Amino acid sequence: MKKIIFILIFFFNSYVNSLEGVDECSEFINLVNSESETNYFSYPDEYELPRLFFTNEPTSYGYDSEPVYKRNKSNRVFINYINDCWESFNKGNCVDGVSENQQTYEINNIDVVVSINGFLTEEMSDDDIDEVISIAHQNKKDLNLTIMDSSDNMQDITLEYAETYDDFLVPIGFEIKNIEKIDSATSTYKTRYEQRIPIFLQDMEVIIEKIFNKSSDKESIYVLDCQYTDEEFRDVKIWKPKVAPKNIVSSEGDSNFIDYRLVMERWPSQVAFDEGFVDFINEGKFIYFYSLQQVTDSIATFKGSFDYRSFPLDRQTLRFDFQNRDQRGLMYFYEYTDGYKNGFNNLELYEWKKTNFEMDLIRDQAMTGGNAVIASYQINIERNYVYFLTKIYLPIVIILLLALSVMWINPKELESRLTLSVVCFLALITYTFIIDKDLPKLPYLTVMDQIILISYVFAAIPSLESIYVNRFGVANEKSELIDSKYRKYLPLLYIFFTLLIIFLSINFNNDNIIEALAFTT
Repeated sequence: MKKIIFILIFFFNSYVNSLEGVDECSEFINLVNSESETNYFSYPDEYELPRLFFTNEPTSYGYDSEPVYKRNKSNRVFINYINDCWESFNKGNCVDGVSENQQTYEINNIDVVVSINGFLTEEMSDDDIDEVISIAHQNKKDLNLTIMDSSDNMQDITLEYAETYDDFLVPIGFEIKNIEKIDSATSTYKTRYEQRIPIFLQDMEVIIEKIFNKSSDKESIYVLDCQYTDEEFRDVKIWKPKVAPKNIVSSEGDSNFIDYRLVMERWPSQVAFDEGFVDFINEGKFIYFYSLQQVTDSIATFKGSFDYRSFPLDRQTLRFDFQNRDQRGLMYFYEYTDGYKNGFNNLELYEWKKTNFEMDLIRDQAMTGGNAVIASYQINIERNYVYFLTKIYLPIVIILLLALSVMWINPKELESRLTLSVVCFLALITYTFIIDKDLPKLPYLTVMDQIILISYVFAAIPSLESIYVNRFGVANEKSELIDSKYRKYLPLLYIFFTLLIIFLSINFNNDNIIEALAFTT
């Protein structure tokens, strides 16, 4: 039903108009306030939630599409969330509890479900999986899962049947409008985004019907649109979500706008049935729909957790984590919106290359203490390494070649050799300051740090060799031989150590290095 509401809104907006002789927007507020206590509008629509949820394919979300489960190469589904009744720290949340033998399982979002009650998920469609879980719930049966982790280790998990307390879902729609700047030095990114929270309330259609009944027009198809400011809607006696980003460091208060958007619809029952909007014919003449959303347009600075070990060949994740402030309800990504795809596709990052986006539900520390579910939207990006290769590393190689060129100067010309090699060494140090401004003070060496240190060593070798030859009075022929060997082997050794550093980074930091190199492992 929730999907049908949004399809009607976006594909039949030619019917948007106003009721004759009725201020439908004011009437909605008046009726809600007068009947809030009777119809419990101050509380969200609660019902029994499933035992577990699977991860949806991020690109499958959309206004006119049904999300599909994300699957691995073996066509197995990923486990996304287990109802907190069965979580290791929340067994008491079941009405009748679960037995002491109930296994605990800590979710890892890369774990896949191999089988459910003996059925292989790789051979099942999404509908088949949903049906198996639904039948087990209706018959009050256990769910027996076989789960495989990233190391191909199998684990059998049993989710016993238990009656749970009713709960509610807190859906969030999210769209990035713009990312002004990604600051590598602080792992922050200033972002303008739009957050949409659909509000589902029990029996709200009764209010919508009463509004339409106040009009003298008893025949027409209507789609009515109302928009309220946060101030106008503040005192309305209706449940309002308190969803807020969790990983922000600052927010521009004067750029934070909240409004509420209401769409009310009236359709002839037969027309709605014939068009496939509903699968029943109402005994009354009309069927009523509504959509109420809390829309936030905001500018905020988010903070990530960047790993710089593979810099400048690194990839990072921009996280946007959202949580319900009152720690109630289950956060999840609303299915019927194009915002996730549009925000990613329209995003322009000049110093980075976007690769893909992901969405996940994460158990984390709540803002108010305890445990809560976070809806995390993540964009994976790769650094524009071409800039560092052409404008940083290439000049370093040229400076190093100049330092090595002293091997072609007569060994007796000590002053000339030292002048050239020392000047080149100082030029290398200058590049350290250029790179440092893009990074924080780290307790470890990045790939670029290691390459620069190796460059320091190789830039210093010609000076040391020149002093050795001059200090110990090495014969001219022998000194020429030493210079000849250095000219031949030093460049080869430098290339070898540089490739070795990159190879070790690929092997030990595979999750952090650009995909073009990660595939080699």
